[in-house]
Amino acid sequence: PFCRIVCLENIFPSPTHFQDLLPNVKLETAEKLSSLEQKYLDAVFTDIFYEAIQYGQVTDILIAKNPIVNLCGTAFIAYTEVNDAYIACKAFNARFYAGRRIFASLKPHGRFSKMLCTPDCKQIDCNKIHPYTVSDAVFKTLFPPQKKAIPEVFRKDQEDVTIDPNQLLFD
Repeated sequence: PFCRIVCLENIFPSPTHFQDLLPNVKLETAEKLSSLEQKYLDAVFTDIFYEAIQYGQVTDILIAKNPIVNLCGTAFIAYTEVNDAYIACKAFNARFYAGRRIFASLKPHGRFSKMLCTPDCKQIDCNKIHPYTVSDAVFKTLFPPQKKAIPEVFRKDQEDVTIDPNQLLFD
């Protein structure tokens, strides 16, 4: 199958999962933990994006927040081209991030929509992705809205459009 999605396993260690493991470090409120986690998530998301675009055009990135071991902190990068995803997978496998080795693999899913779970899911051991939400400012900076690539002739009102078929043919 044609794999355009690269999976980076356990690249985002969420602070909420490690808070109980640290003996002397306790955050006073859930708000501090939430803001710390959001800042860290935005930084990791940005790092992943800038590393990923070195290998091709990235259409989307998801980071799973599932508590189960095989998905916790796993990032999924969608490329437009199959070859770009293959090259990125090979390159990421030889890399380290935050002192840990990156394990990359290709996923044979065509779209993220088939990998995502429904918002009303209450299962703890769900194997579909429950993604983190990156802040709007970071997402809009990394994935700006695309300009329409529609020829000017077709952008006019329907009444004004008169197209000569000879204009559409190449010389």
